[in-house]
Amino acid sequence: MTTKGKQAGGKERGRLLPAFLRSKKGTTAVEFGILAVPFVLIIYFVLDVSMMYLADSLLDRSLHKVARQIKTGQAQTAGMTQTTFKSYVCSNMLSMFNCNDNVYINVQVVTDISNVSFLNPVDSSGNFDTNMNFNTGNAGDYVLAQGFLKWTSPMAILANAAGRLADGSVILSSASLFRNEPF
Repeated sequence: MTTKGKQAGGKERGRLLPAFLRSKKGTTAVEFGILAVPFVLIIYFVLDVSMMYLADSLLDRSLHKVARQIKTGQAQTAGMTQTTFKSYVCSNMLSMFNCNDNVYINVQVVTDISNVSFLNPVDSSGNFDTNMNFNTGNAGDYVLAQGFLKWTSPMAILANAAGRLADGSVILSSASLFRNEPF
């Protein structure tokens, strides 16, 4: 009796391995487990890049909207300062971007329209230079308004893929070049 039990158990084990390999039960769960992590990472990358483009688009729209006040002379007659200009830019953006601490404004008069030089706020060490100008000019002057947003990506891998500062943040920028109207 014990011999037959051992033989029966041995035959069952010999039959279980091929049956196990032929079985399709649980295949979907295993395949999902293999694909779930890359799928979730791709979705996270897409959301991260989308948030960065949203922030850049909001900065661009807001800077152009507020720069119109310089173009029409409203900023000059009201005595607008760099802080006031920045607060107007921030009021047109979503509050989720910590605008007051991370947005910097540079406004300068362009003397030669054929040779416009845009401010590069990043020094050779990869640090952000916060020394910005604010000169709105007079009627008929060409003016370059630039806005910079220090963006810290929640996903450090994506920040490594793009050009970044020494502290790991990325600079998003917007510029508006215009000629002041006669005011």
